[in-house]
Amino acid sequence: MIEQYGPPSLMLGFDYQLLHVSETAGRYLNIPGGEFSRDIFKLIHPQLQVALRAIINEAIEKRVAVRSRAQYIRINGVDRQMFISARTVGNAEKKHVILVMFEEYEIPEGTGKAEKKSDEEEIYDARTNQLEEEIKELRQHLQAVIEEYETSREEMKASNEELQSANEEL
Repeated sequence: MIEQYGPPSLMLGFDYQLLHVSETAGRYLNIPGGEFSRDIFKLIHPQLQVALRAIINEAIEKRVAVRSRAQYIRINGVDRQMFISARTVGNAEKKHVILVMFEEYEIPEGTGKAEKKSDEEEIYDARTNQLEEEIKELRQHLQAVIEEYETSREEMKASNEELQSANEEL
């Protein structure tokens, strides 16, 4: 019943490797040629990568279930609005199992030309807002990466100094 009536879902390990894919979640994945990878960020639909990474990181950080804002993507030639939800179960050692669920809604077509124009404008505005949010999230991610880099650099400096001291003593 879960496979038939539940939302499409993925289960990931703490290393973002796919552990389980529901029957209906395959349409959100792109399997590239070459050696197979279970890394979700290499397999997920390109338009969902940024949102999925943000949702997973937020779920891990806050240790609660989180839901994305509306994402607009085109699957098989049909525009869709979707929400991504993520929930983690883990321990203090940061080993998580992550459940990702997709809620998908078809965007209705307008019946009249004026109505269709306003729908297109709404979709354009929503996509613009989504892109602005993605830019904001990317900037936050970049800042986090820079801070991690600086921390690692300082630790390497300290280790190098300790090794030089030990080498001088020897």
